Amino acid sequence: MTYDLFVPPCLLRVQTWFAQAITNPLIDQQHSNPITVNGEALSIEAAQYIADGPKLLAHQRLEIYNQQYWWRLFKQLQASFPLVSSLFGHNDFNEIFANPYLSAHPPQGWFLNDICRQFCQWVNENYCDTDLPLISRCAHFDYAFENAFHAKEMPSISSYKGKGKSNNRLLQIPLNLQPHMTLLNAPYDLCLFREEILKKGPEYWLNNHFPTLNKERDFFFVVYRNSNHNCCWEELSEGEYLFLSLIDNRSIKSCCEWIEKEEISINSIGLNLDVWMQKWISNNWLTPSS
Repeated sequence: MTYDLFVPPCLLRVQTWFAQAITNPLIDQQHSNPITVNGEALSIEAAQYIADGPKLLAHQRLEIYNQQYWWRLFKQLQASFPLVSSLFGHNDFNEIFANPYLSAHPPQGWFLNDICRQFCQWVNENYCDTDLPLISRCAHFDYAFENAFHAKEMPSISSYKGKGKSNNRLLQIPLNLQPHMTLLNAPYDLCLFREEILKKGPEYWLNNHFPTLNKERDFFFVVYRNSNHNCCWEELSEGEYLFLSLIDNRSIKSCCEWIEKEEISINSIGLNLDVWMQKWISNNWLTPSS
């Protein structure tokens, strides 16, 4: 970590100690650890940096900041992964996921939503129960909505089309999906399940049965931000999902050639590509590669 060279050494020492103290994980999600990161008693070490108040001792005053730091992060992670937190309840979510994850991946900047970026990978690597496939997918679906809200939007292909390019030319230019779009698939209808779960608070599901999860077939979805800046999801056919997943700095023509080469036998692609293209352009899902 780098510091301003003009900061007085005594101030730097206090700031460094305070940062270590308030980021030290809580005990039972409630109280400060009585032992500091330096291995000393918190009540003794805090008194070296903080004065006692009229009602609280130095370490008790520090505990307020320590609690608020962690409780704010817990709340942010719960809000970013509402499906996962609803399945477990806030207390278990904090104990099983939030506390160990945030200890391993503390915030690196002022934008708190960035703490979500490694959560899905952390779940895959550290959550060991038998329902990992479901919980992992729930985390990815939650993150897709988080991404849809915050990700930027690039110029759409419709603006490129307005520059006088022919439809034939549009089929040949490399394209990408908008950054706020995420393609998802699952052997159950997880988007509708998530929608039903979020109609009630996490505490409701501690004492009530979860909605029925439709497992009749494989489901394919896209999560995105629409022109009204609302986060939306839409179910796709397998063919549309496959084609959109190929659009990664590829042209429409190149995607068609790849499908023919691989002998992908999904009849809906040839029959519906024109209709899909109209929808993708209308929804501003496609952006020319830079």
